[in-house]
Amino acid sequence: MYGSSGLYTEYRKGDVFGWTGIGYDSGMRYGGFYSVPMREMMSGLKGSRLEGGDQPVSALLDVDEYDTHRFTVRGVSLVRKADTSRLQVFGGELTEDAIQPYLHFASTGGSDLSETPMGAITYAHKFSKTLQMHSLNLFTDKLTSIQSMGWKPSSTWQFAGAAGVGFGSPYLSAVSAFQKTWMSLRTSYTVAGHDFHRQEGPYASNEPLGLNARIQLSPADPFRFGVAHEHTLTYMSEPIAGESSQTHPTVLSTFDSANGFVSFKGLRMSTSASTGKADNVAGNTTTEMATISRKLTSRWTTFGSDVNMRMPGGSSQALININEIRVSPRLALRQNYTRMNGQNTFSFGGEWRSNLLTFSIDQETYISPLAASLGGKSMFQAWTFSIRLRGPRGTNANVDTFVDPSGRMQWGGYLSGLHYNAVAPAQNDSPTISRYLIHGLVVDENGRGVWGIALTIGGEEIFSDENGEFFCHVRNGKPLPLHVDPNASLQSRPWQLETAPEMVQGRSDDTEGESVRVVIRMVSLVATKSRSQETPGR
Repeated sequence: MYGSSGLYTEYRKGDVFGWTGIGYDSGMRYGGFYSVPMREMMSGLKGSRLEGGDQPVSALLDVDEYDTHRFTVRGVSLVRKADTSRLQVFGGELTEDAIQPYLHFASTGGSDLSETPMGAITYAHKFSKTLQMHSLNLFTDKLTSIQSMGWKPSSTWQFAGAAGVGFGSPYLSAVSAFQKTWMSLRTSYTVAGHDFHRQEGPYASNEPLGLNARIQLSPADPFRFGVAHEHTLTYMSEPIAGESSQTHPTVLSTFDSANGFVSFKGLRMSTSASTGKADNVAGNTTTEMATISRKLTSRWTTFGSDVNMRMPGGSSQALININEIRVSPRLALRQNYTRMNGQNTFSFGGEWRSNLLTFSIDQETYISPLAASLGGKSMFQAWTFSIRLRGPRGTNANVDTFVDPSGRMQWGGYLSGLHYNAVAPAQNDSPTISRYLIHGLVVDENGRGVWGIALTIGGEEIFSDENGEFFCHVRNGKPLPLHVDPNASLQSRPWQLETAPEMVQGRSDDTEGESVRVVIRMVSLVATKSRSQETPGR
């Protein structure tokens, strides 16, 4: 699926840790990271770490609702942490980061921002329980320096402000939020220059622009509804000619969207409309979508969607219906119906889960605008399957098939979880064979499964599959903490966490039970790339 091969390793011994990656992806690729405490070198640097290699730099500001603004760099950092503050001083260059289950590497020269010498100073300080600040300072050919403050006078109200310049363009933002059990309200107003961006990544950087507002009401449990309006500025970097990422030109654009939803006793209905304007494309792109999902019985869930899209050069309409019946705790069957531009297609599939083996097979409808130019069909059906075999000591063997942009069947596989005892974690509380199972689903705001979201449950990191599902085996039914990790996720589209339980419990794998549900919100882009257009390895 990624068009690459490689080997990824992690190392940890005491307070020293790191990773290495080497493989092939349109040429030999490599990456690595090493972190060591400084207290042994100089007593005055207690609490500091020297970190070298490929690493992230956070671009978080107090006006952000989620910590999704970050970029990757290659160089050396001095990181100093205290109880109420964190300072990072970096020197090096910008990179493009690619994370796969079997290969982690950073490449340079793939976009107009890569191979750019850069210095960075980021600082965060918590003055009290109610007041904090963040400082972002990047030094390239254009200056980025933004300072922000956040004030939370009570559990109900929250205020924040930020000001400065991003990539040489002015920036000013103010946020207010109100949170109660029965109502959630968030508003922001942002003024920014046309070229503004702070996330110096190789793909898209989204920033709220003008007025943004969202309100959710829960007047009576379990009835909920909400409406939102978004207006965003999107920046997409331009690749260097001859590199593998030559798929997206520089796009500076604005995007408007409005959406609403109603939820009541397992029934969820939502509707959304969006329109976007790109500088280098004539005309607007407009999308209208309505969805409805319902758990008809304890074993039968249905989902329906009506999508209408109008864009320069054409339009399309799609009606989608997905039904899943869980025959047993181990076996689930799926039926899909799609009507696209007047053409009906039916597809089927299923999945089997056990302690040792997970096997899924689906007949799906594929749409590839590039297939005709590559000698294939633009719309076709194909059978695909996925096998995951759990081995001893947490090892996994994975084999998958997929359809490439030309409509041809391809396959790939990888091994993961291999450990060398001398440097393995001191304790692994996630046994390979156990009769207790935690099963869940990661969905977007419209109820569709989302692939590649990283979650940590009781110390074990897992990822949602192509249907948004995830599961892990645990020793018993005791509550365990759940953490959604945006830094480790494989999903390339920007997203924000909406809701997730703080604690989850395992249940016997031969009994029925409610699945864990994690809801994220995909950040809308005016210009998006299809999977076939993405840089190999993303």
